[in-house]
Amino acid sequence: MKTLVCSIGITLVAVGLSALVSAQGPAADPKLEEVIAKLPTPGSGQVFVRTIPADVLRDYPGRCFSYNNYEFYNVNDTWNINGVCAMAECMALPINQDGQLGLFEQVFDCGPSVVKTVKECTYTREADLTKKFPDCCPTFTCTDGFDARDLLRPAVRSAGEGAAAAAAEQPADAPAQ
Repeated sequence: MKTLVCSIGITLVAVGLSALVSAQGPAADPKLEEVIAKLPTPGSGQVFVRTIPADVLRDYPGRCFSYNNYEFYNVNDTWNINGVCAMAECMALPINQDGQLGLFEQVFDCGPSVVKTVKECTYTREADLTKKFPDCCPTFTCTDGFDARDLLRPAVRSAGEGAAAAAAEQPADAPAQ
């Protein structure tokens, strides 16, 4: 009985906290919002660009390695990435004040996709991997009142989702009343 009361109490606290957080809305992080404002709008067909450390194999220290393509690339080479609508470029960039260079990939892609659960958005053009980047990118539109930039923000549970998640987290072997 003590376990049941404890489980119900924890569930009620979790439901109450999630409802409180949801009622207040997500706290806007000014730095995050500044970054999001500089990004293209998802679904617009504009290119998203990011720079990531390159995969470098020890036997080929001066070359970028693409696991998707299973090939090596020299600095300044560009390639389409197999299996996705994206391309990359191998770059040598300074990594310290002494001017030492490190290898990076500058990746160009279509940005976030719309999953089927986002009912406010519909594709106007599906991804087409038979075309080269960026012509392979999908585009989509969203209903008035839905900001497609919300797809770039961290997900926040609604009160109903929080309650369902809290109930799901209750131990399955909790004794019944």
